Amino acid sequence: MKVWGPGFNPKQLRESFKDLKKKFNNLKFNYTKKTEKARNLKVLKIQIQQVEVYAEKMQILRKKMDNLEKKVTGCVINHPDGKAGVLLESVNELQKQLSKFGRVVEDYKQNLDLIEHLQQMMEEVLHLGDGEKPETSLREESHCGGEGGFMLQTPEVHCDYLKSDFSSATSILCSQGNERVNQ
Repeated sequence: MKVWGPGFNPKQLRESFKDLKKKFNNLKFNYTKKTEKARNLKVLKIQIQQVEVYAEKMQILRKKMDNLEKKVTGCVINHPDGKAGVLLESVNELQKQLSKFGRVVEDYKQNLDLIEHLQQMMEEVLHLGDGEKPETSLREESHCGGEGGFMLQTPEVHCDYLKSDFSSATSILCSQGNERVNQ
């Protein structure tokens, strides 16, 4: 009982999904293991473009899955012998996995977009007017004891402060993404 045409074989779609997931996870791993200095804005933009390519590939795979589901559903109606029902369950399970993985890809892309925005802000601070750099800036400082105050700082200190925030944000985002992939 073969009702699918070329490119609609359930085993082929499952293998395509596994391959896509493996390559995406390798892409994430290779970016994560780069040193902080190697993760500049240009490399980040390339990473975002690559993630967008994977998102497009997932859309294509999702369309193929939808078409296969329609064919299998029609087969279940025409041939209620049970084989098509088992196949439909398999297709539905693969669609659930694809949807779950789609959320992981989208979350990772959003995290990269946030990191890109943060890096752009840091570069703006570093190159603040070049000829019109203020000597100091005012930043509100709150302490654990509830006391608040203001602190004067130079642009370099302000940049260091942003870099530390950036480092902590990227480590949190990467760990959250890895947890979701492991789940």
